[in-house]
Amino acid sequence: MIQYVGYESTLNVRTYSFRVIDLSMKTREFRLSVNSESLMEHHFKCQDVPDLCFSKLKQELSCETQEYILPLKMVVSNGELQKYVLDHYPAKRKPTKPLLMFAELGELSTYLVSLSLFPFAPPILRPLCCARIYAGSL
Repeated sequence: MIQYVGYESTLNVRTYSFRVIDLSMKTREFRLSVNSESLMEHHFKCQDVPDLCFSKLKQELSCETQEYILPLKMVVSNGELQKYVLDHYPAKRKPTKPLLMFAELGELSTYLVSLSLFPFAPPILRPLCCARIYAGSL
């Protein structure tokens, strides 16, 4: 079982503490440190840092063996911060622009304004919203 204990903040580092109670009821306290400057650099939300540290600790504990005992103090790397941001913060979408389709058939050029210009037009009016202009009639 992993319990979040709390955090301490200094000028450069935030340190998160977790208590781990294993099957033999042995208790260990882990401290995971994160560079405050890295948090700002990656536009990381402070309320998400405990989740990141919890995930890292849980993953590290799953790799622990009798030969490899996990250190009680760990550091969250820039790469781990970047991965968390990519996995949990959706990229901002750019607004979509209406499509303008162009098809050239010999001397006849046809422009068809996409229906995305008029997404809310009633179905009966949609044919009126599309325009076909022939090069010869310009």
